[in-house]
Amino acid sequence: MTKISDKRIAAALKEAQGVVADAADKLGVPRHTVERRIKAGGIVGRTFDEARETILDTAEAELGKAVSKGEPWAIRYFLDNRGADRGYGKRETLTVKAGIDLHAKIDESVGEEILERLKRGVADA
Repeated sequence: MTKISDKRIAAALKEAQGVVADAADKLGVPRHTVERRIKAGGIVGRTFDEARETILDTAEAELGKAVSKGEPWAIRYFLDNRGADRGYGKRETLTVKAGIDLHAKIDESVGEEILERLKRGVADA
């Protein structure tokens, strides 16, 4: 099999907006071939990173437009994910064995485990 140049892989990644499977299909190579070349760095790695950043920028811009239009789903999503420092975010209300309501803000790193323990009535959560 002929080795595909970094330039061709980079061009395919750019066209595929950083989606490795699409770039591999375009080139007619297995996905792991493209992944290996991305990990090796150079122009392929830089192009992959840039393509992913570009699509993320596009998604953020569209989300901003939806927020500006007053779309409720966009406002809720934005506040849940970016408004934590202002008191917004995902919250759960549960009733524990003592019969009190507990308002718990979910911390993505440990919150789910603590929430599950509270739901089971574990007091030392």
